[in-house]
Amino acid sequence: DDFQPSVAYGIVSGVHRYQYPAGTLLEYADCIQTDAAINPGNSGGPLFDAAGRLIGINGRGSFEKRGRVNVGVGYAISINQIQNFLGHLKSGRIVDHATLGATVTSDEDGNVVVDNILEDSDAYRRGLRYDDQIVAFGRREIQTVNSFKNVLGIYPRGWRVPLTYQRDGQKHNIFARLAGVHRQGALEKMVRQQSPAGKPPHPRPGQPDDQPAPSHKLPAIVAQHYEARPGYANYYFNRLNRNRVLANVQTLGNFSATAMAWTLTGETSQGADFAVHISDEKGSLRLPEGESKVRFTDELRETLNPPGSGGLLAALHVWQRFLRVDPARFGELVYLGTAPPQVGAPLADVLIGTYRGAETYFYFDPANGQLLAMEFFPDEDVDSAELLFSGYHEVAGRWLPNQIEARTGNRLVVSLQIQHFLLTKPSPEQQEQ
Repeated sequence: DDFQPSVAYGIVSGVHRYQYPAGTLLEYADCIQTDAAINPGNSGGPLFDAAGRLIGINGRGSFEKRGRVNVGVGYAISINQIQNFLGHLKSGRIVDHATLGATVTSDEDGNVVVDNILEDSDAYRRGLRYDDQIVAFGRREIQTVNSFKNVLGIYPRGWRVPLTYQRDGQKHNIFARLAGVHRQGALEKMVRQQSPAGKPPHPRPGQPDDQPAPSHKLPAIVAQHYEARPGYANYYFNRLNRNRVLANVQTLGNFSATAMAWTLTGETSQGADFAVHISDEKGSLRLPEGESKVRFTDELRETLNPPGSGGLLAALHVWQRFLRVDPARFGELVYLGTAPPQVGAPLADVLIGTYRGAETYFYFDPANGQLLAMEFFPDEDVDSAELLFSGYHEVAGRWLPNQIEARTGNRLVVSLQIQHFLLTKPSPEQQEQ
C-alpha cells in the first residue's frame, strides 16, 4: 500500500508470445515471457535486460486464481511494439492498434488462410481474397493464426506492411495499409471519460452516461500544457511536434520567393526526356508516349492525370504548394507521429495535410528535415499516388531532390531523374525561346 518500487530478477523464457483478450480488449501480442515476478500493481513497470536496457513494459502475469499470486510466468510488451507506437503517442492524438481488414483461420492442412475480408480494405484493393494463404506478414513467416496476430499487434493504425499470400500455388507480394481496430468515435468517447478536463470515469448516481459532468479545474502546470480538440487526447503536443517538424523543413531554404510556376526537366530511368510544369492552376507531364495535362479545381479528386497514376500531377502540385506557401495558408496540417516511408526504412516524422478535399502524408527525415516520401490520397476508392524523393543537392540556396519515383498500388508509374529546376520567373528572352 505504500507504493514502493520492487525489483525481481529472472530470465526471458520466451518471445513472440500471444495472449488472448481476457474478457476485455486487452490483447497482448508479440510479448516477452519472463519468470521475473510480475504481480498486480506491477503493470506499466519496466523490463530490463542484464545490461540495463529497457526491453519491454510489464503488463500481464499468470496467477493462482485464489490468491492472485504470480505462478512464475509474466508477460511484457516488447520494445519493438513500443518503438512503433511511441511517435504516435507523442502526437497527442487518439492512437489505435491496427487491423488488416481481414481475419484468418487454419485450414485442414494447417495453412493460415483468409476466412473473411472487408471489400473496402486496402488489402482487398491490392488483391487479397477469401481462402488465400497468408505466407508472410511484416517480413515474418506465418505458420499459425497466433503468429499472424502477433505481427499485426505490433503496428499502429495507418502503417503500410508487406504481405505475401499464395493462391493456386502462386505467390503474390503486396503492401497493405492497416486500418484501425476501433471506430474513431468509440475511441474518443473512451478518452473523454478519462480526460483531465472531462467527466469522471464513472457517472454520478442518477446521471446518464452520455450527459457531460462539470469540468474539473486543472492544476496550473497541467492547464498550460493541455489543449482540448476532438480526435486528440491532448492537442498541445500535436501542435508542439508539428511546429518542430516545420522548423526543421525551413532550414532547407526559402521557397516562398520562387515563381508560382515550376518547370522540372531531365530523363526518366529509361533514358527518355521528360518535362514537368506545375503551377497553382494547372500541371502537365510530357513523356515520349505523350503529354498529360490537368487544371486543378477545388476538388483534387477530379484531377487524377496521368491515368492510372493515382493523381501524380496533383501530388506534385501539393508538394510545390507545401514548399511555397506559409504553413498557415497551406491547409490543415497535423502531426501523425512516426512511421517508415518505405518498408524497412528508419522511422520518419509524418505530417498529414488536407488541401482541396485531398489528404496527403508527408514523411520527413528527423535529422535534416528533407522530404523522403509523400502519399497523396485523392479518394478512398482510388490507390494513392506515392512519391519517393532522393538525391538532395543544393540549388540556388535551396535543397531539392534530383530523383522522384512515382508509384501507385503495386506498380511503378515513372522514375524521374531531374537535371534542371526552373523555380524563378523566366526572363523575356527565355520566354521567347
